[in-house]
Amino acid sequence: MKSVARGRRLRWFGAPVVAVVSALAGGTFTPAGAANPTVGKYVALGDSYAAVGTLTTVDGRIPGCVRAADSYPAVLARTLGVGEFVNASCASATTENLLGAQVTPAGVNPPQLDALTPDTDLVTITIGGNDFGALDLAARCGTLALADPTGAPCRNSLEQGGQFDTRIAATEAKLERVYDEIRARAPHAVLVAVGYLRALPPVGTCRWQMPVADGDAVYFNQMWDRYTIVARDQIAARGALFADVGSVLGHDACQPPETRWVEPGLSARPYLVAHPNAAGQAYVAGAIADLLRR
Repeated sequence: MKSVARGRRLRWFGAPVVAVVSALAGGTFTPAGAANPTVGKYVALGDSYAAVGTLTTVDGRIPGCVRAADSYPAVLARTLGVGEFVNASCASATTENLLGAQVTPAGVNPPQLDALTPDTDLVTITIGGNDFGALDLAARCGTLALADPTGAPCRNSLEQGGQFDTRIAATEAKLERVYDEIRARAPHAVLVAVGYLRALPPVGTCRWQMPVADGDAVYFNQMWDRYTIVARDQIAARGALFADVGSVLGHDACQPPETRWVEPGLSARPYLVAHPNAAGQAYVAGAIADLLRR
């Protein structure tokens, strides 16, 4: 970045201090009068949790990526008033699609890291959920919940043979590779790794909206927490920033429409199932902006 509030330049590599934001549920971050950092080029990377928002606002260039005008990268770019905004994020992306092209149902997304250049000032990234198969696991667990709605059939299945531990370890190695490649391609940029909004409440569930057994709701939260720790630690090792938006409670898919930030399985609103809605993406953008102003 060129400059930041209070005259302090944010430096990613070479600065030993790591900032982690765990935003409060109220959604108000920055004191009045705090200035935005100056950002020339901003590149957004990631999967559907970065790309999506209101489906009626999807960018038509690569429709299969489902990049919405109210996704957190788009909102953040407008908030900061960046000079150049490149949104390379794409629904269903894995870490492999950062280094290689992604074939979507409607168009091919080039390797996301190709958007990075030495003059990039800011990079945000939300990735890893598809690497450990979060949505596949959700579908599998939903099926198991039909036979055991009050138990924890998914946990029992995944803990056999250490399946989940294996997935997490593999994802950690992939994140290491990706973060190091970002460093090589954009050596002067500030990197913000962004966590995932919480889809389920910490206690209980709403099977009529999110088909997860009661005991597995807790297990799902534990899975996301494990991912968060992995991503946060990898970022910390590189002196970069981590936005822990998943620490916020009370806005999961089981909440009323006016409160939730993630849409449930049964929703008539124009959003992807089990993904952030416009309010959720606005919150994430605000959390990142606040982190950059500090």
